[in-house]
Amino acid sequence: MKLIFKEKAPGTGSIKTVTLCCMAFTILAILLEVFIIEDYLAQYEGDARTMNLAGRQLSLAREIVKNLYGVDENPALLESVRGDARRWDSIHRFLRTDLGALDTEFIKTPVRDSLFGAIEPYRLNLLNWAMGDSIPQKVAKGYASLQKWEGGFTDGMTHLVDLYQKESDLARARLRHIVMVFSFFFILMILVLYFFLVEPIIRSMRMLIEEQKEQYRNLSSILENTDDLIWSVNRDYSLRTCNSAYRDRTAHEKGRSPELGESVLSHLEGEAALKDRELYDRAFRGETFKVDLELSVDGCATYHELSFNPIHGEDGVVIGCNVFRRDETERIETIQKLDRSRRNLREAQRIARIGNWNWDMASDELIWSECLYDVFGKDHHTFEATYANLMEIVHPDDRESYKREIVKSLAENLPLDTVHRILLPDGSVRYIHERALVFLDGAGDAVRMAGTSQDVTVLENAKQEIRKQYEELQNFVYIVSHNVRSPIATIQGLMELLEEGEEDKSEILGMIGRKVDVLDATIRDLNDALALRNVSSKSFKRIGLAGIFESIEELLERAITSSGAQIYYDFGGIASVLGIRSYVTNIMYNLVLNAIDYRDDNKDLKIIVSSKTVPHSGTVEVSIGDNGIGMDLDAERRKKIFGMYGRLDGRSDGKGLGLFLVKTQVEALQGKIAVTSKKGKGTTFTVTLKQGDTECPVHETANGQDRFPHVGS
Repeated sequence: MKLIFKEKAPGTGSIKTVTLCCMAFTILAILLEVFIIEDYLAQYEGDARTMNLAGRQLSLAREIVKNLYGVDENPALLESVRGDARRWDSIHRFLRTDLGALDTEFIKTPVRDSLFGAIEPYRLNLLNWAMGDSIPQKVAKGYASLQKWEGGFTDGMTHLVDLYQKESDLARARLRHIVMVFSFFFILMILVLYFFLVEPIIRSMRMLIEEQKEQYRNLSSILENTDDLIWSVNRDYSLRTCNSAYRDRTAHEKGRSPELGESVLSHLEGEAALKDRELYDRAFRGETFKVDLELSVDGCATYHELSFNPIHGEDGVVIGCNVFRRDETERIETIQKLDRSRRNLREAQRIARIGNWNWDMASDELIWSECLYDVFGKDHHTFEATYANLMEIVHPDDRESYKREIVKSLAENLPLDTVHRILLPDGSVRYIHERALVFLDGAGDAVRMAGTSQDVTVLENAKQEIRKQYEELQNFVYIVSHNVRSPIATIQGLMELLEEGEEDKSEILGMIGRKVDVLDATIRDLNDALALRNVSSKSFKRIGLAGIFESIEELLERAITSSGAQIYYDFGGIASVLGIRSYVTNIMYNLVLNAIDYRDDNKDLKIIVSSKTVPHSGTVEVSIGDNGIGMDLDAERRKKIFGMYGRLDGRSDGKGLGLFLVKTQVEALQGKIAVTSKKGKGTTFTVTLKQGDTECPVHETANGQDRFPHVGS
């Protein structure tokens, strides 16, 4: 299809001529301005050197007079005076007679000659004194004359410097005027060039563009090399033009071929005709738009996109519209399938608490799926997914090991399969199972990693709970094996003796009774340990620390007195904790009793009870420390000390169940317990519980006396 244009636009030769003229004028103006500025700079440099020499004259004159005053006391200054005088005289002669070498003309004026003539007598007198003999004697007699000559010469040179400065300022003012005039004529010339050369070319090019648009509007209404349906309609809805694709599709859908000039609404009725008319009317109002159309052909749904474009006449009035119809059935069905797949994938990921990611290592771009933001507890609108930001989420205790796993996977091209923890903003912890593959470039270098992240917190917690229950089950099995079977075996043996009748039956029955008591106590211990696991936090109440330890001192009054223990308290402003009173009492009771039982007989026993808040956690640490015998705690012994019947010392007659029950009760109160100890120094148990309040009341008894001595009292 060939397009025809009218040759009304100027040729490329005219455009080139105008361009060259503008460039030549601009270059000429720039060169002229540069020449003027350089000429001024050269003149200003000469002026500056002249004023610098004049200033030097003033300095030398003052130096000569100052040294003349000092010759009487320091004759060595005489040579310096004469050297300065010779330089002074040489510069003065140069200023007065050889200024032409400085390329300056403005100072060669009668005013300048008059000033030089006025200062000449003062200069000659100073010069004669400086170059003559018997300077010390002359200075002593002519002190007033020296001052007069110096002052006269200084005043004259100052006037000369002022004259030079005024002439220099006048030259700068002239330069500004010249630049302003030159800029005015430059702008004027630009305007002349625009109106007489540039503007006609712009106008002609605009005409050419309008003609091109008109021809393209007429020619683009018929396109035969496309499967899209294309037709144009006049404002009276009559068919103006159409392509073969439109004619064939209409014949297939309507049963006959369309005719030019007939109304495109003639075959429609009712609501369908109104909808199509509204679409054409929108285009006639000058609106360009697209709409989606769903049709049923041969019982099958098809999807189409219609594009309406108004046709404007020469005066800008809409004279009709072009319509493009494209079959989008395949694309729409593909999009629908993709949307269904995405929805199914998102639902599956949300249910499984799993998300996928892709890491481009070159750009450090980390793309997360929508569900992955939920897994990591982040807002996809505000959180930027990068490797560095991801590491900030990973739990500090797991961060280095996680980095090592990634580095190993990248270095050895191995699949990544690891579980790590993340720390959420609210302080909660989640377990994340990461699985990923490494992708290499042609050179064998890792460039990308893609994988999945799944929230396995429930599974990991279940594993830990199962592991914990397994360990406890082992303890119970051990207890049953050693602490239940042993009394039963003893009882069986005693029963056999009782049946034989050869021993004192009362003694045997007594032994049986004692073994039954041991067996009963063991069973009660097991029952107590199991009962502690069914505590609900809803039953927690505020427990006063002062009241707890007051009760403990009453319960252990005999043991405290017999051991000579001194208990010191420092509650640090903490009045209470949250929990169950009987549990808290039993915990603190066992820890104080433990300090008494394991005291050092060579020391006065001191027990220090203190408490403090743990910042930003809502918890309280209660510490019970002593100066008892202490113990060496390695990892194994530290674990064993809180185990059931985990005695580390044979000194006590107890069964070793106390600390196990303490730990069980602390955990039932959703707390933690830790121990530090050193052989021969003492032991400190630290219990962390939920905080009640922060105001600590005065610890007084009913008679108003201080109940507890504090640390250091």
